Formats: sequence, structure tokens, C-alpha cells
Amino acid sequence: IMNLSRLFLSMVFLFAISSFLASSGCGKKGPPLPPDSLVPKAATGLAASGRSGGLLISWILPDKNNDGTDLVDLSGFKLYKRVEDKRCPECPSFFPEYAGIDLEMHTGYLLRGKTVFFMDNEVEDGGKYFYKVAPFNKSGYFGTFSEILPAEYSPPPKPPTGLEASAG
Repeated sequence: IMNLSRLFLSMVFLFAISSFLASSGCGKKGPPLPPDSLVPKAATGLAASGRSGGLLISWILPDKNNDGTDLVDLSGFKLYKRVEDKRCPECPSFFPEYAGIDLEMHTGYLLRGKTVFFMDNEVEDGGKYFYKVAPFNKSGYFGTFSEILPAEYSPPPKPPTGLEASAG
């Protein structure tokens, strides 16, 4: 009977400990946050301008997360590019990743104030392109895509040749 009492008390003790551990949890208590609330908002001001040899793509850094809190861990961007199919301009197509921009590496892009500049040298005269940008934080979570930017590449005019100047 004594062994049976010990067994019963041991089982009650284990049940009490496991119940306590299961109900106590850990960490900060509060309402659960949706997964996309702590990721960067979309980049804004996406623009393109023709330059000699390419399209200069620019956008403004986001400064908030989707939940409205300050963005303090922006790590970089993925730039996506779609080339218009000349045989079917209205056909939808895939947006492959074109470039990755790591803000800590300081290569492959230019940052002036809160504006990022990226040169796309892989363009053809008269080519139509579509771009979008997705920011990501230091945890590797992607934020919201920017609006889609349509752009057409036309090289700037060549400087005039054969000009002569004379004093007079």
C-alpha cells in the first residue's frame, strides 16, 4: 500500500508540474500580432529616367513598418524587372528578381538622403520594362511591394558634332 501511495503522489505531483508549465507560457503577454505587421512598408516614389547606356531607377526608403511603428531594421531591397514581350504586350508575365541591394554593402547602388538610385544597364533602345521593389528587414522578412513602374528606354540624344567656333 505504501508503494501505491507513493506512486499516486508522484503522479499527482507530475500532473501539477506539467499543468503549471503548460499554462504559464513565456515572453510578453498581449494580443498576437499579424505576421506582416512588423515588416517594412512599401518603398515610394519609384521612378525611372533614361541615361546614356541605361535606365536610372530610383525610390524613396520606407521609414515605417506595416503596423505604423518606426522602421529601425531595414536591410535592403529586391528589385524585380519584367521585359515587355513585343509579340504580346498585354500578356501577363513573370516578374523575376533582377537585383538584390544590401544597404550595408554600399555597392551596386547610390544612396542620396532617403533616395536609392540603381542603374539598369541591361536595356535596349525602345524596350519597355516594368519594375517593382520589395524591402526586407534584418530578419530577412519582406515588406510590401511597391507600385509597378512602367519605363521605356530611349537613349538621350547624342551631342552635336562638327561645330566650330570663331572669335568675333
